[in-house]
Amino acid sequence: MTLTPTYALTEDVEICEGGSYTLPDGTVVSTGGTFVFNLTTVDGCDSVVTIHLELSPLPVAVVNFDVAGICFDGGWQEATVSPAGGVLSGTGITATHFDPALAGPGGPYIIQYIYTSALGCADTAYTEIEVFPLPAVDLFAPSIACIEADPILLTGNPIGGVFTGEGVVDSFFMPSLAGTGAAAVTYSYTDGNGCAASSIVYIDVVQNMVDAGPDVTINIGDSALLYVVSDGSLIWSPATGLSCEDCADPIASPLQTTTYLLTETDGNGCLATDLITVTVEASEEYTIFIPNSFTPNGDLANDYFLPMGFNIQRILTLRIYDRWGMLMYENGDILPGDYIGGWDGTFKGKPVNPGVYAYVVEFLLPDGSVLQRGGNVTLLR
Repeated sequence: MTLTPTYALTEDVEICEGGSYTLPDGTVVSTGGTFVFNLTTVDGCDSVVTIHLELSPLPVAVVNFDVAGICFDGGWQEATVSPAGGVLSGTGITATHFDPALAGPGGPYIIQYIYTSALGCADTAYTEIEVFPLPAVDLFAPSIACIEADPILLTGNPIGGVFTGEGVVDSFFMPSLAGTGAAAVTYSYTDGNGCAASSIVYIDVVQNMVDAGPDVTINIGDSALLYVVSDGSLIWSPATGLSCEDCADPIASPLQTTTYLLTETDGNGCLATDLITVTVEASEEYTIFIPNSFTPNGDLANDYFLPMGFNIQRILTLRIYDRWGMLMYENGDILPGDYIGGWDGTFKGKPVNPGVYAYVVEFLLPDGSVLQRGGNVTLLR
């Protein structure tokens, strides 16, 4: 005779809340509890099966960032998650970080966090983060500035930023403060999202130089060549005694010591100046020249009658008389070479007739003495 055992089996089962379990009799349940089944083995023996079914609560996944938005260059943002050990995914996600440079400006981007327990129970959490673009910043400034130039107003876009750099005061660039060379100027702007960008330009501060040469000394009545090497435009001042006022090699023939100011303007519009003094030394000798005719016809040649002299200080008086002895013209204290101080062939504003007129002239000599000359001059028209 063979004895067949009976069975009394007990099984503890744990499932996730919301899940289901199939009991031995094929019933599907989703609630916890104790389920007892009386079963018959294949040998006809009674057996008891007890199922203790327990529901495990689902985990609660949480994910968030410290900010709802970040600038494109803000760097990685660590996600705060719980429980730890889940999987973070979404645009711009690397491991547990959000990289705004990887995501690019835009959004809000949806970030997902899935946590699965050891039992296989899972929960998913979501959060959003936006990537703000950096502002487009422009700085407008000249590429070249003369060191002697006035302060230059800088312009930045968008407005409301800050200018910094060499030679910068508020919103002005001061070339003289920056000094010669390339000066870096920066315009920085921060928008309403706190995103910042900047633009930088280099302003080349240049200084023009000109050399009028060494001072020279001449005897009165002599000349000196003033020679300047220059690629720019030149102006000599005063022009008195110079053969030209805008050339690089004027001939200087002043009748008295004169200091000339040379101003050069180069291709950038930068100015440079230098001084040169032509010292005129007096001579004990003198020469008097008095024209015997003149032609006051307005052709700018020989239009005035003016006695001249070498090494005279000035003409003290000049008087013109007609043939009957009437005084037609009188002037005094005339500098040598000052032609418009001479007689223009008029009397009381009207041209006189051609003919011969008498003159009397007094010269002041270097030694302080006075020399008088008289004679006739022919007026031709």
